[in-house]
Amino acid sequence: MRFPVHKAVLSSQSDYFNSMFQRDWKENAQGEVELKEDVSFVVEAMIQFMYYADYERPAIESYDYEFEFLFDAQVYVIAEKYGLPDLKQRAQEKFSSQQTYEPGETRFTSKIAYFSEAVEVIFNNTPPSDPAVRDLRNMMTELAVRHISDFLKCPDFNRVLGEIPEFGASLVKDLARQVETLTNTKMYQCSSCDGNSQAILDNRPYYPSS
Repeated sequence: MRFPVHKAVLSSQSDYFNSMFQRDWKENAQGEVELKEDVSFVVEAMIQFMYYADYERPAIESYDYEFEFLFDAQVYVIAEKYGLPDLKQRAQEKFSSQQTYEPGETRFTSKIAYFSEAVEVIFNNTPPSDPAVRDLRNMMTELAVRHISDFLKCPDFNRVLGEIPEFGASLVKDLARQVETLTNTKMYQCSSCDGNSQAILDNRPYYPSS
């Protein structure tokens, strides 16, 4: 698939393309860039963002809204690949906006499956040293922790846990912190209204100041 794009637009927003057009590469001489490894509708989203500062999900057959998890992850990766920090931020915002799960809905399992693919895309194609990448990875882990009992029922999620140790380790750490918090949480009941309240207590000994 071909996309007509102004060279000035590519150069002004991407260090990758700017460097390409300033060197004696065949792409510069031919006026054509081949992105064979990238999915066409993800490339289209990248170009759309370069012109309009936003992108839309693809209008493809059998498209459903659960796919947005995976698509936004793919957009994030292509932004990382070609040096588009603003697109990375927008993709992360869109990904975050999809973090709603209702276990009773009929499409819940397919949502988890697409989410699991998104985890693969992010953890296998982004550098953990980047603070923005760490934020997105943490977001993914926190979402899985919140719904861990439902996620563990999905074969795709369990496969990802086995294939991506880094994600599994992050998940275990977050679950351990959650267990520690619950261990230090005690329930109190109001004697006058029968209302319940929770308090997280610090079990360390108290030493009054002299």
